[in-house]
Amino acid sequence: MTTFNDFPLQIASGVAFCNRVEERKKLKKLLLTGQHVWLQAHRRHGKSSLLLTTFDDLSRNNEKFTFAREDLAFASDRSSVIEKLCNSASALIIETLNKANTGKKADFFGVVANKLTLLFNRYSPNFSLYKGAVSMKFGKEPSLEMLNVTLSKLNEISKEYGVRSIFMIDEFQQLSKVDNNTFDIEGVIRHNLELATNVTYVLCGSERGLMEQALGDVDRPLYKHVYQFKIERIARACYFDHVMSLWKARWEDEMNVDVFDYVIDTTQRHPYYVNYLFAELWIGDCIPTLELAEKSWKKIVEEELSRNKKMILDLKNNEKKVLRALALKPTKEVQSSRFVKLSGVASGSMGRTISQLMDKDLTYYDSDLLTIVSPALAAIAVG
Repeated sequence: MTTFNDFPLQIASGVAFCNRVEERKKLKKLLLTGQHVWLQAHRRHGKSSLLLTTFDDLSRNNEKFTFAREDLAFASDRSSVIEKLCNSASALIIETLNKANTGKKADFFGVVANKLTLLFNRYSPNFSLYKGAVSMKFGKEPSLEMLNVTLSKLNEISKEYGVRSIFMIDEFQQLSKVDNNTFDIEGVIRHNLELATNVTYVLCGSERGLMEQALGDVDRPLYKHVYQFKIERIARACYFDHVMSLWKARWEDEMNVDVFDYVIDTTQRHPYYVNYLFAELWIGDCIPTLELAEKSWKKIVEEELSRNKKMILDLKNNEKKVLRALALKPTKEVQSSRFVKLSGVASGSMGRTISQLMDKDLTYYDSDLLTIVSPALAAIAVG
């Protein structure tokens, strides 16, 4: 019995990471050439896993790369956003110095402290050492100037030592929630993004509507400044090879194709739910059967109902009607008489309702078919 987490619900890496060969190849080229990227995907579709695996690919080629990921999900005000961005940029600077092998390991703390004190003296930097890792925080209050200087110095040091620094900012849409419609933090990022020679910025966010406003609105600072990289769902054939290999290792038997088909069809290849359902099957002591897969999916749907009950209750009546209709039959023609009749929503209200569901990232177009993003929500909708 394997003790490895074959189907993680968080970051997937190593043998748990499924394919995405072409995406990794393309993303590597973008990162290598310094093309700033908007990594676009629905929530829980593997953005971080893809980027981290791609970074591992680059690292195995002995390239001089550093990587940092800052998650702004819990940043509630301007100061916390700026502080988080400065801390991550500082960590990248320190890792860049480490990657460049400046000085001997024994006196690395002193080398870093001396160099960065000269660069950031105005912000009263403080240094600490924990388990051999050096970190730096500023003693002054966070400011736009501090952010601008830190990002600028990150690029300077990366260039000086010939290192490519990759700075991933996750939940980027949080900036618009704390910027009070000034968008000046976005403006600072744009300024440094434009001048960057050795830093590649990767922007991600789970709220599609706000991300499209931040990066696609002509009146916003980052309009047409990043390469839009869409992550689609993993192909059935890729999942087949991936699961077959893990199945043989786990159960020492040939994969039950009926179980595989059920999982893939029921989850609609949504990466999170594929892993969730297979993880349920993997923790048992017996080889998974179709009956067990059906029972496990029912358990997952019940758990999702409990977790998302408030969101579901907050939906407007027309939104619930459209979701139920889409769960029963995804459609190309939302204004068709057949779909209007199925949903029970007046044609005059249909466009607005669909727009609301799209803004909430609950629906999307898959091969021209409007469908529900979450297969669990679709199961809940039909009862």
